[in-house]
Amino acid sequence: MNRLKQIRERKSLTLAQLSARTSIPLRLLNDYEANAVEIPPPHLKSLSKALWVKPEELVPPPGAAPLPPFPAAPAPPPLPAPPVEPVTAGPAPPAPALAEAPAPTAPLTGGLPAPRPYVPAAPYGAPRPPRPNGPPPGPDGGRGARPPARSRREPVVMPATDGQITEIMRLAARLNLSTEEIERQFGRPMDNITRFDAREWIKKLREDAIAKAPPAKVHFGQWPGLKEDREAVYLTEQRDAQAHLRVTLFNGQVFSGRIVDFTPYTITLDESAGDSGEQIVLRKLAIAYYQRVDNGNGQSAATQAGAQAKEIAPLPGSGAPQFQAPEDATQAAAPPATDNGATPPAGDEESAS
Repeated sequence: MNRLKQIRERKSLTLAQLSARTSIPLRLLNDYEANAVEIPPPHLKSLSKALWVKPEELVPPPGAAPLPPFPAAPAPPPLPAPPVEPVTAGPAPPAPALAEAPAPTAPLTGGLPAPRPYVPAAPYGAPRPPRPNGPPPGPDGGRGARPPARSRREPVVMPATDGQITEIMRLAARLNLSTEEIERQFGRPMDNITRFDAREWIKKLREDAIAKAPPAKVHFGQWPGLKEDREAVYLTEQRDAQAHLRVTLFNGQVFSGRIVDFTPYTITLDESAGDSGEQIVLRKLAIAYYQRVDNGNGQSAATQAGAQAKEIAPLPGSGAPQFQAPEDATQAAAPPATDNGATPPAGDEESAS
């Protein structure tokens, strides 16, 4: 037997308030108060904290004394009765004199129109009387004098700014026009134009300047004045002629073969002598230069042009750099030994051989 209900009522708490304090569902609290379910230790601890009591007070041990009854609140003391004054008999007070009703006088209109006579409402369904056409009688139609109309503000005319005048003169110089020609074209002197006129002049002069000399914009992959890429045209001719190219990279590597295909970023070469199909793709960013070896008909480019073929070094020097392993470089630096193991002097190389 637990004392949850008695302690809760003593604390003047409802089940909803206790559930909000302890996060225990209402249905479970009802079962706890009805002693249908035993209160587990975690809930017993939460309930004792929420009710400010010890767990032993909520669930007393067997044989414990019952909870003493809660003392009733003391009744409030009675309020003192108000003092009663004794009533003494005396002469009755005189009755107030009745004021005489004023005599009817003529209505004071004060220059205002007389009130309209009362007209009873027409019965439901009766036809309405026709409305009079035109304004109501009176000098002002019954609406009073109309206030004087407000005058419209005139728009403020702003002269052209210095920046607009400078832009007009710049565009005129671009079109080879003088100030007199511009004023004759637009029909107004430049000193008296407004900001709106200046905007219209600048717009018209810019259109004339673009129509006379359109801006030269070079798009990606195009040369000025041409609609195609010159390198793409050259590589297309070499691919169609099945010419052989010798490509030298920045690191000194050299590749030779027939050009098969190309893109804006790569060149594909066929290094095989026959039809084996060994191809290599080279990136243009790694290519130092490429040179045409023949024209695709077995003739070298130098022979066809009547010139002399020459070897171009990829880097400054007499030729391409030679890369050697560290072991090979050590053996090349060491002088050769003789049959008896002695090293010949530097000046006797011919005699030793």
